[in-house]
Amino acid sequence: MSPFDEYRLVGMRHAVPADAPAIAEYHHRARVEEYRGAVTDDVLDALNPLDRIIQWNAWLSNGSPHTTMVAEHEGAPVGHVTVLDDEILHVYVDPDHWGQGLGRRLLDAGEQLLKSAGFDHVFLQTHDYNHRAIKLYLKSGWAMTGDTVRYDVGIGGHIMEKHLQ
Repeated sequence: MSPFDEYRLVGMRHAVPADAPAIAEYHHRARVEEYRGAVTDDVLDALNPLDRIIQWNAWLSNGSPHTTMVAEHEGAPVGHVTVLDDEILHVYVDPDHWGQGLGRRLLDAGEQLLKSAGFDHVFLQTHDYNHRAIKLYLKSGWAMTGDTVRYDVGIGGHIMEKHLQ
């Protein structure tokens, strides 16, 4: 079995509150890798992984309007997709597992969550320099709306949309 075959066997499930520390840890590492070269080192150094734990504890608590699915490998979360209303808020994969097709599987899962919730026109945001993610989104049928956003770390981004079939 090739390494790619192994990743096709990764499980997908709804995230639970006990997943918060693991998600927060790889989410922080992915953000640092994602921002490297786009922001200064002092901005990267100021990112606090504890902030991610606080966010994930809230997002995975009972009554949260967020829905998160995790991809797990050997029992541990290695990627997630989070949706809220008609938007995919997050598609993150542990940097140790990049390049294995997990982002595509998570994006598909997010689209299915939104479709199951009754949305046929959905949105997401991506950083303007995140070429790998933009390539994935475009290949998956997403389109730029022409609208842009500005993030708190001083970088810009794009709003993308897709009509679900």
